[in-house]
Amino acid sequence: MTGGLNGFKHEQIYHVIIEGSKEAVFKQQSDYETLLKFLDSSADREGLLVLAYLLMPDHVHLVVRPHDNCLFSPNVRSVEQWCIALKRFAPALENHRIQRIQGYNRLTSLIRYLRLEPVKAGLAPVPEAYRWFGEGVEKNMAGGKTHRSKTMRTVAEGEYPASRKTRGREVRMNLLLKAVCDRMQVSPQQIRNPGPHERSREARGLFIYVARYSLSYPIAVIGRFLGVSSAFIVRSLAHTEYNLEQDPEKAAAWQRLVSELYLATMPNCED
Repeated sequence: MTGGLNGFKHEQIYHVIIEGSKEAVFKQQSDYETLLKFLDSSADREGLLVLAYLLMPDHVHLVVRPHDNCLFSPNVRSVEQWCIALKRFAPALENHRIQRIQGYNRLTSLIRYLRLEPVKAGLAPVPEAYRWFGEGVEKNMAGGKTHRSKTMRTVAEGEYPASRKTRGREVRMNLLLKAVCDRMQVSPQQIRNPGPHERSREARGLFIYVARYSLSYPIAVIGRFLGVSSAFIVRSLAHTEYNLEQDPEKAAAWQRLVSELYLATMPNCED
């Protein structure tokens, strides 16, 4: 359904945000599939190409541009008409906004943001695990052009299988997350967004510490799982190490706890 930029020949690229009413837009999996099929067919009729889409439970993001054979005819009015058609098709979609995207860097930044949104919302542990995102923009570093992404995922084409190592890491981090939550009596959402609560922050620090030093996972992998930057992971590790150095009793207790949590990640896992 999605397509590339063909060397970014023009700047008629639009970010569409359609928000739902108070009720959920998508109540079951078939609702997502039905809207995706309509997006595909209706965009084609309007002379638009979908560069990326993100379907969230209560809103939708779309990044579109004109088809290559009609670069100058479609404009914001065409996109506006398309939004009206989408809202008629899915009445739970109510308000929409259209933003023009200028520049390749701004476009790729937007798509990276959309990839991470399901993780930040607690809907998926990593971007690749969220089914209702698809994109077709990938930069060719040699030629400076863009083409259809090899990792693009759509309902129609199915999902590309993750590597065995990636699956193993995801399974073990989910097991670790559950073990830390049980031990610290917090929820997964509290670990990903601890806020001002000391117990939640300590639980997240514990998760990061075990994932890094017991499971030996790369900082970037841990960051993607939690939806935070690599710099945040580095700061968290430094903070934890400093606190343990200042409190030998706590350090000894943590070592026992870390061993227990590591064992909790072992069942049915291969890395």
